[in-house]
Amino acid sequence: MTLSAVKTALPNPVLPGGIVDFTIVVANPGPATALGVTVSDALPPEMTFVSCSASPGVCNGLAGGVVTASLGTLAAGETGTVTISAQAPPAPATIANHALATASNGSGDPADSRVIVIVGSGGGGPPHDIPALDPRALVLLTALLVWFGVRALRGGA
Repeated sequence: MTLSAVKTALPNPVLPGGIVDFTIVVANPGPATALGVTVSDALPPEMTFVSCSASPGVCNGLAGGVVTASLGTLAAGETGTVTISAQAPPAPATIANHALATASNGSGDPADSRVIVIVGSGGGGPPHDIPALDPRALVLLTALLVWFGVRALRGGA
C-alpha cells in the first residue's frame, strides 16, 4: 500500500512575517484501504506554528518541531487534507518544507510532499520589483512590434 502526498503553500511568495498556509492532500490510490493514516510535517525552524486542521480526522498540533495529524482510515480512492498555518520569518529567505503521510498498513513517499516557500523582500511591489517602461519607450516598442508584424504578414524578412 502506497499513499501519495502533495503539498502546496499559499501565498507563495509570502511577505516577511506573513502567514502561509501549507495544504497537504493525501490520496489512497488503492486497491486496499489505508488504516491509521497520519501526516507528519517537520516545520522549518524559521517558521512559527499558528494552527492546524485535518479533514477527515484531527490535528494533534506541534510537538518537538513536528506537526502531526491523524486522518484515520482512507478507503481506496479517498483523500484527506491537512492544513497548517505558519508565520514566515521576519527576513527574506527560501525555505524547504517536507511532509510525510503514512498508514499502519503501508507508507507514503516523502518525495511527493516537498514545497519551497519564498519569503519576499516586502518592498511593496510585485515579488520581484519589475521596472516599468517609460511611456515613450512603450510607444517606440509598440511601433516596432507593429512594423515587424506588418513585414512578417507581407512575407518580408
